[in-house]
Amino acid sequence: MRNLTLPTIDDCPRSGRDTFLIGTMPEFAARADKVPHDFSSRRDCTSGSSWHGNVAYDVAVQDTRTGDLSGVPASDAFLAKFEDLAPSRPAWETVNDVVGALPDVGAFLAGHPLAMRRRTRLAKETAPLTIAVDLVSSGGIKADLLRKRGALILALVRALSISRPVELWAGGSATPDSKRGAWHVWFQIDTAPLDLARAAHVMTCPAVSRGMIYATISHEAGTTGGDLHWPYHNNAWSRANMRPVLSRAFGQADMLTIAAPHASDELVNEPEAWFERMLTQYGGFDNDA
Repeated sequence: MRNLTLPTIDDCPRSGRDTFLIGTMPEFAARADKVPHDFSSRRDCTSGSSWHGNVAYDVAVQDTRTGDLSGVPASDAFLAKFEDLAPSRPAWETVNDVVGALPDVGAFLAGHPLAMRRRTRLAKETAPLTIAVDLVSSGGIKADLLRKRGALILALVRALSISRPVELWAGGSATPDSKRGAWHVWFQIDTAPLDLARAAHVMTCPAVSRGMIYATISHEAGTTGGDLHWPYHNNAWSRANMRPVLSRAFGQADMLTIAAPHASDELVNEPEAWFERMLTQYGGFDNDA
């Protein structure tokens, strides 16, 4: 993963240096696997820990490499529930060409060279959108709610991909005890096409955030784990400034940041309202039109 160190942005409540560790999912899995086994975030992430979703650290690392489809049905269910809200513009059209799966008999009899029919993806004129999903959470939020939240976000990514190119990033940020600034571990998920198996795993598996991301941040910061706080020791400020902080390291001009849940979360408590609002704001879709 690439290491980038920058000064904290203006008005940061715990100013210092922002340390970014950014890369691909395979790079993230390899980096997390280097964390010593005696680190608390790795040691405590076991199949017997409900806080980690009952997924062991080594299993979470392996599934980050290879993918796990167990989180896809929940995302499918959200898509089915909100299908009336999703953009209705077609993603594909059928065109005539010299090659294709089906013949165009009329064109063939007329001697037209484009006598075959094939499907092609429609060109998307909307500017690319970066979606950055903070996977960490308040310690009091149960693993089942994190799975539900991740499935809903994945459904939104899939819906928005119909109407515009989407660049998807996931990760987390934190500040260890006695440290200033923050540490940010973020990785890009393939979306062209969407790597559904691995996306579903990292978005819905609490062991990825509470095990792999926490352990990697602690290791990168030179601590042994168990000492992480909200970025800059200020949850409200870090949530409000997630976009200007992260956009220095990655992202497009148009960027949707989904902050870590804390206590109550609109994505869980009012999923339909949140889903529709995000489609309207970022998908160019008005449900009243």
